[in-house]
Amino acid sequence: MALYVNKAAISAPEPAPQFSCEDKRNCGTMGSCEEAYYHLKTCGNKRLDKDQDGIPCESICLDDK
Repeated sequence: MALYVNKAAISAPEPAPQFSCEDKRNCGTMGSCEEAYYHLKTCGNKRLDKDQDGIPCESICLDDK
């Protein structure tokens, strides 16, 4: 009996972003929109979303769209 494996279905998990809540307190120090969302959602840094629309660092995140 032969066993066939679909290699496309098997993939390594994506590595987790290497962000930390201990540094980068403002939009000027964010390296990406993904990092800004991490700090807003995971770290609770609400200063990154001045107009409270759920989009942090709009100068970075709106340019990415």
